[in-house]
Amino acid sequence: VVRSGGVSGLVDDDLRVLAIDPAASSLPELVPARSVALRAGAFLKDQQIVTLRDDLAALEAAHIPVTRLSFDTYGQLSVRLKDGVSILFGDADFAKKLPLVQPILTQLAHKRPFRAIDLRAIDAPVVVYK
Repeated sequence: VVRSGGVSGLVDDDLRVLAIDPAASSLPELVPARSVALRAGAFLKDQQIVTLRDDLAALEAAHIPVTRLSFDTYGQLSVRLKDGVSILFGDADFAKKLPLVQPILTQLAHKRPFRAIDLRAIDAPVVVYK
């Protein structure tokens, strides 16, 4: 589901808009920083949405349960997991940072509750506890 400007559109893997304002869904949301027009039948070619789609595919392949991918106010990738934890990836090296996520999640699974994993500095991951 792509959400832009208060409107949401159900899209397929090719980013073709299949429906506008679909019924409540458990599908992950892709939220670009800049607004895009969502029209049924149109293909979304915005580079931010393409990047979000590709990053979502990589996260799903790594078995990381995602509910939302978006960009923060600085244009950096932010991901929210199904349990509410946020992962801050920053604006570079996504492919290098992705393999760090699962080991960190596994290590923290039975410890203190946490709300975020900050991977913006790849050499110094930070866990933000509740």
